[in-house]
Amino acid sequence: MLSDIPALYALYDGEAKRYLPPLPDDPEEEKKILRAYIEKVYGLMGYGYWAVIERKTGELVGRAGFGVPAREEDPAELGYVIRRDKRKKGYAKEAVQAAIDYERRMLCFPGVIALTEVENIPSRRLLVSLGFRELPRQKDGLCRYAL
Repeated sequence: MLSDIPALYALYDGEAKRYLPPLPDDPEEEKKILRAYIEKVYGLMGYGYWAVIERKTGELVGRAGFGVPAREEDPAELGYVIRRDKRKKGYAKEAVQAAIDYERRMLCFPGVIALTEVENIPSRRLLVSLGFRELPRQKDGLCRYAL
């Protein structure tokens, strides 16, 4: 929701920015981007990156979901980020597993992939724990995983 904009900025701290594209410096610009994303991606595709909400507090603590594949026959790319103070507490695993379960029941992509930097060991371990297999590295040096 557009009201989540301030909380989104808390997700993309210095560590997350090492692995993910940053949000715009201007929150008003992010508001325009999010508004278009809600209308076009959620509105047309029925999925995207969902908010991860902590049940106890109702706070936004992360995002998890799928990017829109370029072609219908392409796998969808899984993405996720969890707020720094909530990392290593199982939120990423729970959120990613829920996204995968939803994909299997409702979206039925021809496959799911995830990309991560070699040095992002926690993310790599998470993917393996969820049943992803590592694919051969390509020239860009990123680790690719498939489900």
